[in-house]
Amino acid sequence: MEVPVFCDQSINMLSNNVDFMTAEPIDHGVESMVVKPGTTKSDSQKFHSWWNYHRNVQHKTKERKSLTIDASNNSQGVMVVLEAEDTSLSMDSLMDFNDTITESLKKEGLTVLSSSLFETEAIFIALEEGYVMSRNWPKYNYCAFDLFLWSSLDKLDTAKAGLVAAVGAKSTSSFNIVTSGMRGIESVEVPKFPDETNADSSICTDLDAPSATAFELSDLDAITEEMIALVQSAESVTVVLCPDKEVSCQSLELLKNGDSTKIGKYVSVFNANESTTLEVMKSALSHGQIDGIIIDPEAPRGMGQVLKQILHTSSNRKQLLARQYVVLAPTLDSSGSWRNSLVEWFRTQVVMQTPDYHAEVVFGSDNKHSGNLKVGIFSAGDVDFYPHLVDIIEKCESRTGLIAKVPSVQDGMHKFKPTLDPLIVANESSYDKTSANSQWESQNPLGMQTIFQFEAKIPDAPISVGDKVMGNYQPHPSGFTGTWQAATVVSKNEDGTYDLYYVDGDDQYGMEGHLIEKWNIAADVSASDAVLVRNSQGEWEAGRVMVKLPDNRFKVHIYDWEGSISIVNEPHIMKRFEKPDKFPPSPKISCSMLKKMLDKAVAVTVAVTVNSSAHMSKEKEEIHYGAGDGCVATALWSKGNAVATWDGGHHIVLNLFTFEENKKMHQKFANDFSKITTNTKYSKRKYSQTPSFTMVSHHEQPRGFGRVINFKHEMKTTF
Repeated sequence: MEVPVFCDQSINMLSNNVDFMTAEPIDHGVESMVVKPGTTKSDSQKFHSWWNYHRNVQHKTKERKSLTIDASNNSQGVMVVLEAEDTSLSMDSLMDFNDTITESLKKEGLTVLSSSLFETEAIFIALEEGYVMSRNWPKYNYCAFDLFLWSSLDKLDTAKAGLVAAVGAKSTSSFNIVTSGMRGIESVEVPKFPDETNADSSICTDLDAPSATAFELSDLDAITEEMIALVQSAESVTVVLCPDKEVSCQSLELLKNGDSTKIGKYVSVFNANESTTLEVMKSALSHGQIDGIIIDPEAPRGMGQVLKQILHTSSNRKQLLARQYVVLAPTLDSSGSWRNSLVEWFRTQVVMQTPDYHAEVVFGSDNKHSGNLKVGIFSAGDVDFYPHLVDIIEKCESRTGLIAKVPSVQDGMHKFKPTLDPLIVANESSYDKTSANSQWESQNPLGMQTIFQFEAKIPDAPISVGDKVMGNYQPHPSGFTGTWQAATVVSKNEDGTYDLYYVDGDDQYGMEGHLIEKWNIAADVSASDAVLVRNSQGEWEAGRVMVKLPDNRFKVHIYDWEGSISIVNEPHIMKRFEKPDKFPPSPKISCSMLKKMLDKAVAVTVAVTVNSSAHMSKEKEEIHYGAGDGCVATALWSKGNAVATWDGGHHIVLNLFTFEENKKMHQKFANDFSKITTNTKYSKRKYSQTPSFTMVSHHEQPRGFGRVINFKHEMKTTF
């Protein structure tokens, strides 16, 4: 039996000051075996090996300044997970060890409130600014630290260095997790991103979120006319989708009055139903198959839906479309989200395989791109799309005086080549694995840690038929996180669910209310607000604003299960509907409630899962108060520890460590923890059987020494 061999290797090239698309190649005198640099910036050889392209906002070197935020109604924190290995500090006396650590923290300007020691290896140190959790393994000269600060964040690095120095660690590794912090403290100093810096390229930036600036319609005419040249055909056949006949169709007027040598043949469809549109498109076949489609800026969304319905049928595509064709969707305003979705549909559902490009070009009057002229482009079958795009952009800039930027170009899937004869055939022995093998063999995982972040559930918003909403069409079971898309409520069903019609033309039936968000784009957004954030694919993700930055930008914690932090521009953020008067209130949290939640999770989950009460005979549970409106509850036992931090608002961070690597136990612990006692006029039961809080992110990692990155069960696999 033959096993197929897949050869698919890629190289990512990044630069902070070179735009690879427009930069002139430089001959460095180095032999090129695979990637050929070309001789000019539009040389097709330069782009021969290109697949996807993304241009982020250009980073500028500026002085980083701290930003003070009001923490009375906002919370922000950072947890440092630190491994200290090959330590020289004696761990024989836990009291002496604690004294050394607390003195180190005081030396770095932190305020120690109390220390809690457990048996011979665990210490919890409560700080006014946060806490430190430590577990020691003297026989391995290893110490695991969790340093969590919700104020004095500028001291994170020095505090971490102080801990390393205090234990005399020769080898360390660490990473940071952004979490909620503590409300009610006077102020928080947080790093400020430099202007025009984006922390996450997946979030739309100034390039794809320009504010309104007046453009001459002639600019759009010139750009559209030049873009038609992307149709690489001697006698092109173009279909124009227009608005109602009473409304001017600018794209059609352009074709009528433009250079016939560039434009070729064309037909137009004014806002019509599917049968009429199909009839007009078939009439164009007298000139040849269609190799150009222009969606006029004034064309209604319904025309896009009609086009999608027609081309959804493979027989229509084969009959109507040429092997190589282009779709252009120019727009002068910010209402082009459905156009972007339609162009992306061509790439992912119609052609799918390379060459199959979706590009967006943004035109502005300066380098900041404060304009709102965009062109969405889909190109099928053009193997030289990149050089053609570069050439046409230069012509557009020359004619209009505008500056063009390309936020992204995405290609389709690679085609399978059954007779591929690669220049180089690499196998396992082709790579030097000395360092990798050494790291693999040095690992000694000793336990499992999971950082859970919870948020009180947001009550459902009142919804009516005809409302413009966001539908969570790819929900996590919690319903709080997922992926949203703009839609309209078309009906309410007898069972209380709703039917939605999405802007990209898809329908969804029987949507529950908690999966629907009221469209709230005009609402003012402030720090700590629950929001939806639009990504570069035009989809929306849940998050919460951490800081409102200057120039209508926001630092947002994205609920993508990885805890991503992104800088988002105002047009791409929407406030979620919270705290309606006629709906049940969010769960009431208090310090005593937090302790009960943690006690219950320890009693119900840990003892039952481990199936032994012996290790629970030694247990220490405490509540710690300090600065701010919230508190910290701790539970230390022989086989692990848990630290729950309530920020005084609607956020809880649960830090769970166990010697046993048991993912199901950690998940059960989190589920039991998030169920709280309820006794309100809205609840018939005193004990909630479903979580009262939604888990918005979680990080799980092994703890141990030897630069550990793998769990013990993963180490059973031979490297």
